[in-house]
Amino acid sequence: MHRSTWRRVLLTGLFFFLQTSISQAQGISATRIPRAEFGVQFIGLALSAPVTRGSIGFGAHAGYNLSHYVSLDADLNHFSFGETPAQHSGTLMGFAGVRAGVTIPKGGLYFKVRPGLVHFPRNGELQTRGLTQLNHFALDTGFVLLRYFPNHTYVRFDLGETIITYGSGSVTNSSGRLVYLGTTNNANISVGFGLHF
Repeated sequence: MHRSTWRRVLLTGLFFFLQTSISQAQGISATRIPRAEFGVQFIGLALSAPVTRGSIGFGAHAGYNLSHYVSLDADLNHFSFGETPAQHSGTLMGFAGVRAGVTIPKGGLYFKVRPGLVHFPRNGELQTRGLTQLNHFALDTGFVLLRYFPNHTYVRFDLGETIITYGSGSVTNSSGRLVYLGTTNNANISVGFGLHF
């Protein structure tokens, strides 16, 4: 993503956060914040070589606020990166880690770091091009903006990078070019909805 896009999203998030938190800045430790959240999300992900595909996925999210500043964060998402309908059996990505920032009763702004795994389907075209491993280590990093509502619902926006480690070697991509494996950075953006308690 372009640096200017990151700046705009971050500034918008900071404006939202400051607007809702200024009145509560005094005595924040005495305010009650939501503890648990469960919901669903839609996520757009653009993979770099060797996959070179984009997909809109969907998944489930869970979070738990340990304090005003540290939260546990996890999700499981499903994507379709196949070239034909028969190959769209799905790619799974699961992450669990922490988000650090500030939580107030009306929302929060965080930086997330979540290790996890990417699982590609066995019947995908990736195996025919030489990507023999189905499971790969991944790290999801980025920014999270949460808005809690009084009726126990929330809206969540994520903007980040999914770093995938494919290992060593090379494969042939969909256009027939040789691609060397390694670590790739893959942009993602998501929006989620759910319940908080």
